[in-house]
Amino acid sequence: MGIYMDATYIINWLLFRILFMVYFLAALGYLSFLSTKKELLAQFATALTVLSFTLHTVVILFKMMIVRVFPFSNSRETLFLFTWATLLVFLVADLRYRIPVLGSFVMPIAFILIIYAYSLPEGQSPLPSIQSYWIGLHAAVAILGYATFVVASCAAVMYLIQERQLKSKKPGAFYYRLPSLEVLDNLSYRALSIGFPLLTLAIIIGAIWAGSRGINPLSRDPTAIFAVLVWLIYAVLIYARVTVGWRGRKASYLTILGFSYILISFIMIHYFSERGLHFF
Repeated sequence: MGIYMDATYIINWLLFRILFMVYFLAALGYLSFLSTKKELLAQFATALTVLSFTLHTVVILFKMMIVRVFPFSNSRETLFLFTWATLLVFLVADLRYRIPVLGSFVMPIAFILIIYAYSLPEGQSPLPSIQSYWIGLHAAVAILGYATFVVASCAAVMYLIQERQLKSKKPGAFYYRLPSLEVLDNLSYRALSIGFPLLTLAIIIGAIWAGSRGINPLSRDPTAIFAVLVWLIYAVLIYARVTVGWRGRKASYLTILGFSYILISFIMIHYFSERGLHFF
């Protein structure tokens, strides 16, 4: 048994080191493409991103099937899964829109997230009282929704950079690297229009589950509060866009603001949340 545990630990350790390196090279490849706009670098970075996603999937399955560590079991595993979902959404967006420069913004974030995830302690499993298939579904839908907000926010950042370049009398290199404002605005909104219903569904599932147990999550769970704040921000943004055509700079700032709350929820919640309903 001891030899088996040592072997699984070593394999897990090696897989992470390889995953770390592939993520780093993918991020570096996209940043190099941003600075040079050589298509070969974009193809290389995309191939590495696909490899990162594949290897990341293998690591998740290995943890579940061999190590018996499941997603959502603690802060580390949830953030690890969030990074995986971010890559999934990015690859789908890249396949749909063919904007490889988007990877120059998404992959560095993914790289930082995975490093931060492994800096967290493994922690304990959730309390038995909050383990259920509904909670797993709630967490999975929320994470997928949050991942789409990463792509939306990166597109919003690119929009603001490109807008500034257009207003400048002497536009810099970014002007020739980034897509048009219309494309970026459309990409950001499309991502929001997918992520918002997912977050809405996740909140509804969580609320129904908590209500069935007579629990008010907003009274004791900072993660739930941040989720509602993110939902309100994006609800206002989508409503304003549909009713009065609110887009462009204001929409980009609100998109980024919502994403900042997501980062707070994922990164800071580990330090000031003590065994609430969200044990991640």
